[in-house]
Amino acid sequence: MIRLLLAASVGALAASVVLALLGFDQVPTETAIAVTGSATSLFFALVVVASAVAPSVQTSRALRDLEAAEREDRLALAQVLSVRETGTEINDRPLCELRLLVAPRTRAAYTTTARSVIGVLDAARVVPGSVQVVVRADAARPEVVLVPDPPAGWAHQAATDTRVRAMTSAPEWVEPLPSGRTRTGLIRIPAVLFLVAALLGAGARAWPERAALQAWAGGVPRAELVGERASAQYLTVFEPGAARTVADDVVTAAGVSQLTSLSFFGASAAAEALTSPGATTTDSYWWADGVAERQGPTLIQPTAEELPAELFDVSTLDLTPVQLLVEQAAGLTGIDMSTADVMVLVRRATNAAVTTPTEFALSVDGEYQDAWITADATGAVVAMDDGAPGSPAALATPTDG
Repeated sequence: MIRLLLAASVGALAASVVLALLGFDQVPTETAIAVTGSATSLFFALVVVASAVAPSVQTSRALRDLEAAEREDRLALAQVLSVRETGTEINDRPLCELRLLVAPRTRAAYTTTARSVIGVLDAARVVPGSVQVVVRADAARPEVVLVPDPPAGWAHQAATDTRVRAMTSAPEWVEPLPSGRTRTGLIRIPAVLFLVAALLGAGARAWPERAALQAWAGGVPRAELVGERASAQYLTVFEPGAARTVADDVVTAAGVSQLTSLSFFGASAAAEALTSPGATTTDSYWWADGVAERQGPTLIQPTAEELPAELFDVSTLDLTPVQLLVEQAAGLTGIDMSTADVMVLVRRATNAAVTTPTEFALSVDGEYQDAWITADATGAVVAMDDGAPGSPAALATPTDG
């Protein structure tokens, strides 16, 4: 099961990388790659541990009842031909691969390979040329396990033996691996199941992107789809009627409709409102995911003399210009809105060209150019500045108050 999960996580990680290259990132690319990458690493580590522990489990089973093994003639002497560390450690002890020449009482001697965890104390004893006691889990198969603490009689035989120690070679006993098991004892899984698991993992990662991928497969240019995805972040509070909803949420949270500023950032908004009706102090509010919450006192408090000139009543203000300015931004500034940061600030008029009590100031921060557009309370644009070369904003003469 762990190996199938590893295959699924590899498929999901591969899909995350492909989606990142294509630019389809409904699920944040960094998050998806981090999660799937961590899962892949975890499952890989578990597979390594399982492969390393499997021989230990087999050893425990074989050594569980040495008396029975002795009665059934499954104990034998074996000469160690070679010892090689595998690079894996279990409980800080190396897992070693041993070539053994086994001499059972019930059949001719043979050569086989076994794996065993060898501690510091055993390292000096289990060396090439030494004779060890081994147990065969199945008398009809070649696999053997070293017996670290053999019965006294067998220990004496191993220490005094000259016959097995004098052997120089024996035929290799090769038998098919146990049905349904790998050499390390793990359940054998058909390759097609690993492929299916990888495809399922990739499919699960790609599922949130299915609409864009289907459109792309249907012939819609990828750049167009990616542009729509990138610009979608501005539609949350810039879509029709959304600005009014945000303002109403702020008024409900603050308990007052008198604000000194209201800023829209696409997916969120910020406001500064009177602390209470008739107060001379202001508090900050943050709106996101349909909820407006008080953040605390405004960092820079207006003076009692300045405050009246900064206040406006948002409950009676038409907020349609918020949406209108965003819709006109690309044409007026020449800036690619799919990669730009957009903000609309509502405040008391500060620009000399604005004749209404309040103004709407649009800020566009693009990759290479910035722009600033000011409109009055009716949505009429009265001033522009900066923008891409040749754009209306770049050609306009700014009028500042």
